[in-house]
Amino acid sequence: MATEILFCKKIRLDGDTQPRQKISLDVVHDYSIAMKAGDAFPPVVVFFDGKDYWLADGFHRWHAAIEAKITKLTCIVRKGTVEAARWFSCSANATHGLHRSNADKANAVQSALQHPNGAKMSDRQIADHVGASHPFVADRRRELEAGGNITTSKTREGLDGKTYPAANIGTPDDDFEVVEVYEGDEAPEGYEYEDIEPTASGPHVSHNSGENEWYTPKEYIAAARKVLGEIDLDPASHAEANRVVKAKRFYTEDDDGLSQPWDGRVWMNPPYSTDKIRAFCGRLVDSYESECVTAAIVLVNNGTETRWFQSLCGAASAICFPASRIKFWHPTKDNAAPLQGQAILYLGGDADLFCTGFAKFGVICNVV
Repeated sequence: MATEILFCKKIRLDGDTQPRQKISLDVVHDYSIAMKAGDAFPPVVVFFDGKDYWLADGFHRWHAAIEAKITKLTCIVRKGTVEAARWFSCSANATHGLHRSNADKANAVQSALQHPNGAKMSDRQIADHVGASHPFVADRRRELEAGGNITTSKTREGLDGKTYPAANIGTPDDDFEVVEVYEGDEAPEGYEYEDIEPTASGPHVSHNSGENEWYTPKEYIAAARKVLGEIDLDPASHAEANRVVKAKRFYTEDDDGLSQPWDGRVWMNPPYSTDKIRAFCGRLVDSYESECVTAAIVLVNNGTETRWFQSLCGAASAICFPASRIKFWHPTKDNAAPLQGQAILYLGGDADLFCTGFAKFGVICNVV
């Protein structure tokens, strides 16, 4: 994988690699105006088969460049065929760019199910690749099978990589019985209690419930500032939070940070609801790899099993795993400690400085 500047006319769009149902002309026009004004955009993604460059991600950006009479685009070039580009495109826009409509998601799921790579995959594998929910994929599969648009497979590959009869995927391991008990009751025969730590007062973002307005304690911000020098951008913030962060520029929920330009040195404590953390982390990785963002420190839940966390790790040069769960603050609510631990990831060229500054918080790991 390499970054190259290519003439727009050399990039092919006719390989059935467009993951969306349609192009939004309004978005193209807005992007075009921003490009003319000099705003930086993440590179588009193309696949090179030795002869042709197939566009896999960045259709709105390509059309915007044409409208703005820009002849060249920065591209992330991957080696692969048009089939590889089609498979990659199914996961495009799950974490960045214009938010996908349900029709866009349905189109991406259909493309994945019809692709040779996805033909025998389980619904959960398809959901993980496309960035949709498991039930959404299951419903779409039933519709396509009923309409004869895909062949019903007798076997599917599970998340563990093993092949199972399709009828057994999701059962019986996904079934469980809920037993209602009260404080002081003994466990019913055949059951055991599981110790569950009580939640902090009020919901916290790490519950992935959509409650996203919780802010980072000042000691972590101070450490980040010593590493970054200054914070040019906080793309997921609030006026109250920025009194501590002191970023030169910050975006609030009303600003829709995902639709704004990202550049310079970034601090980010993203919204923790599943769809938003995936989108913000994906945008950060894209912006860093395209060199729009020069360095970044991001605080997230330690969801090591998720695609967005693995993607962050792939771009990071060092990680801190705090020794205790961080107590986030809110201007009008009691501080809240999440149920899950956190990780602080550094994307940049001075890992030693990060390790020195954050070692006081917990275990430090260099990414190799």
